[in-house]
Amino acid sequence: MVVAEIAYRRLTVNAKTVVEKLLKINALPDSATFQTASVWADDLKRLDVHVFDNWHFVDLPFSTDGTALEEPGKTDNVEWAIKNCISILKSKRSPDSEKATMLKLLIHFVGDIHMPLHTTGRFTSALPHGDQGGNKFRLVGTYRNLHAYWDSGAGMYEDIPRPLTDSGNAKLKMLADEAESASPFDKTPLAANLNLVDWTKEGHELCRSFVYSTVESMEPTMMYKATAQKYCKEKVALAGY
Repeated sequence: MVVAEIAYRRLTVNAKTVVEKLLKINALPDSATFQTASVWADDLKRLDVHVFDNWHFVDLPFSTDGTALEEPGKTDNVEWAIKNCISILKSKRSPDSEKATMLKLLIHFVGDIHMPLHTTGRFTSALPHGDQGGNKFRLVGTYRNLHAYWDSGAGMYEDIPRPLTDSGNAKLKMLADEAESASPFDKTPLAANLNLVDWTKEGHELCRSFVYSTVESMEPTMMYKATAQKYCKEKVALAGY
């Protein structure tokens, strides 16, 4: 929702008119606005609808102990999904109902691809088929694994109830202001770069250089948490831009 709030601020008046029209189609109270529609793709999983599950990530592999790597497929991943959503949204043949679905997915997946552990899988002798983007990298404390920890913005982003109340909206805007202030558009590398491969590579390199530097089966240190939150603000701002 923070990513979507930053993106919404930058939409033209015409773009806002178009997306608001689309998001009224088959709208549910919890995902009726541009900001709350960003969560719809995860709502589907909670409703046991799993047709889009593989669209949330592309796990580029790496290993620190020489374990053989398994390369991800070329389709049915987040890069492919974003291209597919854009193609349908641009099509004059696609019905508005389909465009509404693709818009909600697109908002979510642009957020996902900027979360480093949606771009990476670590292969080890203990996990020769990969750690599923840090889902099998166990932690103790509030977050059960590294993926959940980074999904939360290293503890910055607690759930804001939907539909948004006035206080929820205020909290969302505050978090978006913080991210934009920490990483202004004109000082953010890749802010105007729409190359999906570059987005994926940046997240993957961050995983290799920092994300996996915390110790497994322990709670991340305060120093790690502070650095992780700094990176998360940058990535959230970048995703919104």
